[in-house]
Amino acid sequence: MKVRQVLIALLLGFFVAGIGDAYFAATHVREPGWWVISSTITLSLIIFAWYYFDSELHAFKRSKWLNIAVVGLAFLAVPYYIFRSREKGQRAKALLKLVGFAALCFGLQAVVGLTVAAVG
Repeated sequence: MKVRQVLIALLLGFFVAGIGDAYFAATHVREPGWWVISSTITLSLIIFAWYYFDSELHAFKRSKWLNIAVVGLAFLAVPYYIFRSREKGQRAKALLKLVGFAALCFGLQAVVGLTVAAVG
C-alpha cells in the first residue's frame, strides 16, 4: 500500500464520518457509542497506517512512544513526526502540507455534514 492510497482512505474515512455525524444530528438522535468508537478507531488506524508507510518511505526509525502517540494524540504526534522525519530544508513545506490536508479533511467532513443535514 502506498502513502497516497492511505491518504485517500483517510479522506474517505472523514467523508463517511461526516455522513454519519450529520445523519444523527439531522434525525435528532444521539450518536450511539458504537458509532463514536468505531469511527474514532477506524480513523486512528488509518492515520497510523499513513505514519507507518511514510516512515518506511523516509527511513525514519519509529520509537514505541511515538507509535503510541500517533494513535492516541495524533494532533500532536503527527506534526512532531513530520518535523523530525524531514530534512531541515523540507520541514516547513511538509508541515504546511499537513495543515492543508487536515483542513481538507475537516472541511470535507463539514461540507458533507451540512449537505446531509440540509437534505435530511
